Amino acid sequence: MANQARRSRNGPSARAWLAGVLNLLVPGLGIIYLGRAWTGLIVGLIFAAFANLALWAVLLIPDDLPDWGPPLALGLAAGAYVGCQVNFVKSSRDRQKREQEAVRRSALAAVGQALECGDFNAAQAALEPVRHLASQDLLVAYRLAQVLTGLGDAQAAWAAWRQVKTLDRHRIYRDEWQTDASEALHSFAAAAQQAPPSAHQCDLRRFLGR
Repeated sequence: MANQARRSRNGPSARAWLAGVLNLLVPGLGIIYLGRAWTGLIVGLIFAAFANLALWAVLLIPDDLPDWGPPLALGLAAGAYVGCQVNFVKSSRDRQKREQEAVRRSALAAVGQALECGDFNAAQAALEPVRHLASQDLLVAYRLAQVLTGLGDAQAAWAAWRQVKTLDRHRIYRDEWQTDASEALHSFAAAAQQAPPSAHQCDLRRFLGR
């Protein structure tokens, strides 16, 4: 799962590059290679039909056609080729989104199981493949806040809960913020008061009214 997550963040995999090359050489083949057999077959047949039409119009029977016939046939073939490539890009993006969603579901399921067992270190490790999504994904941000709170990392937990509050426009996790998070942050504040205050600790105290 971690390797799959790294591939999705770092760009196209070797399989995606190979599919792209195949689709450039044989329009539709790359789409089939990505797993969309019917779509690839249909767009490939459309291109093949227009390519054969252009071949006949330009090389075999150009004298039997009006002057605009060969250019029209070539234009149709070129349009079909471009259409195949556009369809390939869409198919590739859809496939990447599906892979990323599968990684996200698997990671969050593992995090939930680890949290139920009270194993915050395992939860942190399970969350790592999707941790980069915490800035925009509410559920990932919420799980990250839970994990950091359980690990006792006061500054990081405070920042994580602030991010949850920012993302939670519909206040789905309002109760958690006002109870579990506040209680945890209050307990951290006692330790924070014994040390020279940092910027994070000052923010924490202002939030808690201490």
